[in-house]
This record gives sequence, structure tokens and C-alpha cells, in this order.
Amino acid sequence: MYGSLGIDQKKRGNYKVVSKEDKLVISDDDNDDEPKWISLSTLNIVGTVSLALFIGLVTYFSISYSSYRRNKALVSSSSSTSYPNIIFILTDDQGMGDMDIDGGDFENLMPIIRTFSESGLNFTQYYTASLCTPARSSLMTGIYPINNGMQHGVVMSTYPWGLSVNEKLISEYFNEFDYKTYLIGKWHLGHYSKSHLPLARGFDYFFGYYGGYQHPLTYFYEWPGCDNTTGCVPDMHDNREVYPKDGQFNIYTLGDKVESIIYEQSESEPFFLYLPVPLMHMPVHPDQDIMNEYSDQLSSISNIWRRRTAGMAIMLDKFVERIKNALESTNLIDNSILIFASDNGAMPIGDETGAGSNYPLRGAKGSLYEGATRVPAWLYSPLLGHSLNSKGKSYDNMLHVTDCLPTLIGGVLGQNEKLPDYLDGVDHWNYIENNIDDVSPRDSFLYNLDTLTGIGAIRVGEWKLLVNESSDVGWFDGDTFGINYCGLDPTQTVQLFNVIDDEQERYDVADDNPTIVAQLLDMLNSYYVTASNSLYCSDKDDSAAELWFKLNQIEPWITLDEEVDYDCPTVEGRSGWCALVDSSSVKPPNGPP
Repeated sequence: MYGSLGIDQKKRGNYKVVSKEDKLVISDDDNDDEPKWISLSTLNIVGTVSLALFIGLVTYFSISYSSYRRNKALVSSSSSTSYPNIIFILTDDQGMGDMDIDGGDFENLMPIIRTFSESGLNFTQYYTASLCTPARSSLMTGIYPINNGMQHGVVMSTYPWGLSVNEKLISEYFNEFDYKTYLIGKWHLGHYSKSHLPLARGFDYFFGYYGGYQHPLTYFYEWPGCDNTTGCVPDMHDNREVYPKDGQFNIYTLGDKVESIIYEQSESEPFFLYLPVPLMHMPVHPDQDIMNEYSDQLSSISNIWRRRTAGMAIMLDKFVERIKNALESTNLIDNSILIFASDNGAMPIGDETGAGSNYPLRGAKGSLYEGATRVPAWLYSPLLGHSLNSKGKSYDNMLHVTDCLPTLIGGVLGQNEKLPDYLDGVDHWNYIENNIDDVSPRDSFLYNLDTLTGIGAIRVGEWKLLVNESSDVGWFDGDTFGINYCGLDPTQTVQLFNVIDDEQERYDVADDNPTIVAQLLDMLNSYYVTASNSLYCSDKDDSAAELWFKLNQIEPWITLDEEVDYDCPTVEGRSGWCALVDSSSVKPPNGPP
């Protein structure tokens, strides 16, 4: 029925979404007598929305997709020697306010990153998922989290789940075209079985950590949370071997490895270097030598945690500088494409767990507001005529993290015929290469739709619809902190924003636009109908910790057939952020915010 988001008994773990007249009902199986729902009558939606309007909307998007997508490769030869090197730097929890911009509190602290951004192609509308694991799953697969099973939560310590082994990753596509593939940094897509580790997912070499974060000096797994039971064990790996702590900050150790890899490369063999770095993720623990060296520049930042976060930003800039210097000294930069993006927005908590800034955008990591999902990103390549001595351009088309795979494999390599039809991402390369900005290959995208909680958001053109998102999430400017994720109450309503005229999402105009609301709700409903079951598993396995403490290292603990995922016996929807604060915390009674 138009104007509803009802699903007929579509099961998602211990939660189900059922239709009730014109309402979305989110019902806990154990408490069906007290459901929470959205009533469209509160938005004064009456009658039936015209089917023709909806069909016209869908038809328009279909035409724009088919008419403007191009299969133009950067290279015309099928020889791998013609392919460019791809270096993808994925920062962690870096918000829009965590960049070196005029008037920002990080101004002049990140000169290398700023130079790349201003000399290359700055992506002004780059969107991603709001949490680490789903964002990385989309980057690796070109598929929305709702379609690859990663729509709820993040992979935590001893919980046996991760990105399905049935998904084909971008690294595996690069393998088919004779690329050497490297992952240096954070994995966070599952580590409970060997078949879910990077070396089994198309990467020729892995140096880094499996979990969501680590202590930057001891390399302890998800410090300070660890396993919340008996202590901490290290999580740093050189392929399958444990890499011992070496007395350096992890970003310096990762930088050493990246430099050595670049210097070992041949100009005749292309490589894909995926660099998901630990900065700017918690813990807020910068190098004190950096803090001392830049004390004068940092003194204007009054909040101690924000000032320490600025120190981490300097460390990130120096990491990028090392990549730049290595590529230039080996002359590899002339045949390389560098991409820089954050996995999601920042955590403006104001303590050791995060003091980032998404300002002026609304919200924080874990929400579906712009601050959590619209992040810094740029592309730089001399192959496109970019030079660090000249001014670049901006790319203002809507760009989603799922677009990275088809743009690189389909566009840059000219191999669109190798890509499956079910990808959610679209190829932007023709538009990037030819500076096309009057038309776009993408006019809409799904922020996410969590089938365990009913929280979702979608954007079509200038319109953004949010369902069941907490309206208590505000704006955090680098001086204002203190968001309490576990204390937020879910808001069982619909919100509508015009994010072109109101990018800060200050004016909910749902009541004034019932037809648009109904159309977007219907589009959300279509994602529910075809959604993959969530792979999230809340079945904490203590045998993992027992093995880890025995070995004093993080290792897979479940043996599975190569092409099989773990069949989780229990799935309970709960707040990923409450889980991050304490992995044993109880789910809020009405689901996460």
C-alpha cells in the first residue's frame, strides 16, 4: 500500500516488521503487546498517492542511470602494464570538521592532505555508511549493507559474524587483472574463521589488525574495552604471523610497511594498495612528541581532547606525506590514482573515546544524519592532469561508497562487463575524467535500512527521508561535546529534509510534503522486501577469548568449510554503540536509537 512501510511478517532475528494499516510496526517478539509504530496520519497523509507519480519517479531515475553511464576506460590496452596503480587511503571516524579548512580549528595542521584535496578532485557529496563495518563492506563489495547482510551493528571481539564469504570483494576483481593487492591497516569485516580473513578474500598481503581499533602503542585488541572479562591481547599481524609491539605508534609502523611496499614495486606491474588507517578512531592518544613540537599551533584549541585529536590529525598528515614522497621518489605517482575518504563521520563525545567534529553537519557516527554519512573525500592523479602545483576542481555529483568498486573496476579498468548486475554502486569514471557535472550517474541512494531496528534513511534528489531516527541528535562544533548514544530514545516518526537548501538538517518539512514522504516511504519499503537477512550475531563465544589468552594473540576460533558462514543461533537487535561502550550491555527496551 502506498504511504506505508509495512512488511508482512518479514523476519529479522528476534525482531519483525509487520504492517498495521498505514503504519510501520516494529515489534519485539517477546513484547508484541507494546509495538512502536509510525503513523502516517500524523503527517496528515490521506488517501492514496498516485501510482503514476511513483512510476514516473522510478522511470526518471532509470533513464538517468541508463542514459548517462559510460564504459570509458582510462586505458585502452588489455595489458596489465597499462593499468594504473590504485592507492586508497581510508581514514577512520574523520568528520567534515576534522579537515584543514579556512577558519577551522585544524587550519594549517594538515598541509599535505589539504594540498592533495585542492590540487586534485574534491568530492563535495561523498556519502558512506554511518559505522565502520557496514561502510567497509560496501567499499569492498559495491553493495548496500542491507543487500550484503551488514546492515546492523559492527563486528565486535568474540562475536562470530562478518562479511559473507559468498561476496566477491574489490581485491578479487583486481586479482583477475594481475594486480598485486595489499591491505595495510584495519580489517573489521570478521575474523572468526580463516576463510573470513583478508588473505582468503583476495589480498596477496596483509599487515594490520582484525578488530575495530587497538591501543596505538601496545596494539592491544579494542583497548580499553578488550574482551571486558580478563584482560587484553595484541592484534597486529604480518600475514598470518603475529607482529610484536615494536615501541612505535601503530601509524608509524604501518607507514614503514607502506613505504617498503612502494619501494619494492615495479613500474610494469600494477598494484592495489588499500590503506584503512587507525586515525582518527578512538582512543584519542597522540604522540606526545607531536604535541610538543606543535604546541604553539595547538594552543588555540581550548578543549584538551579536541587538542589531542588535532595531534592525531597531524600524525595522519605525516602518514600521507610518506606515501607522497615514496611515490614521487619511485616515479610511480605518474601512473597512480590516489583516493582519500573517511569510513564514516566523527564521534563528538569529548573524551578518550572521541573528540571529532562533523560540523556544520548534524549528528554523529552511528546516526543517519549528514554528519555521520557525508565525509571528506578526494581523488588525485597525474593521469587526469592533476599537479600539486596547480589548483584542482570539485566533483559535486552525488557519490556513494558503493560507487568506488564499479568506478575503479568498470570505469578505470574498462571492465564493466565483468561486474554483476546486482551491484548498488554506479560507475562515475566518465564524469570524473571529462568533468561532467551538469548530469549525474546517481540521483538517489540508501543511507541504510536496519532490518533489526527499523531505522533507515533514503535520499532522492534534494530530499532526504529518515525513519525512526532519534531527533535528539544535534550539532557538535568541536567545542560542544557529550553525546550519549545509549541514552538516546528512538523517535518513532518520519523526518524529511531538503539537504540542498538545508544541509544542516534543521528544518523538518515532512508535514508540508506528504506526497514526497509517501513516495520515499514506498521506496524504503521496496528495500525491506528484498533485504538480505542480517548476518549480525549476538552469540558471544567465550571460547574465542580462552584461545586468545592461551596464545596471547587474536586468532580465528571457528573452523568452517571455505564457502560457508557461521549459522548464528541467536540474533538480537541492539545498539552497536552501547555495545562499543560495553559489549555485555543490555539492549535498550525499544531498540537502539
